[in-house]
Amino acid sequence: MTRTTSALVVESAGAEPQLALVTLDSLRVNGVLVEMYVTGVCHTDLGCMEGYLPVQFPNVFGHEGAGVVLETGNGVTDL
Repeated sequence: MTRTTSALVVESAGAEPQLALVTLDSLRVNGVLVEMYVTGVCHTDLGCMEGYLPVQFPNVFGHEGAGVVLETGNGVTDL
């Protein structure tokens, strides 16, 4: 089952993040669905956003976050 949520999406190198609706794929067997409450954007994220480091666009940056686990895939046995 896919899900729709909102995220700050960067469409291309150097572009400003824009709030947009995104569709998440179905939860994978080893996946974890986390409702994010806060996230940090580190120096590496900024380098990717500006195009100094290789990354695919569009992209959602920020990998240092805090939230609540809503669901886990069938293969997840420990977090």
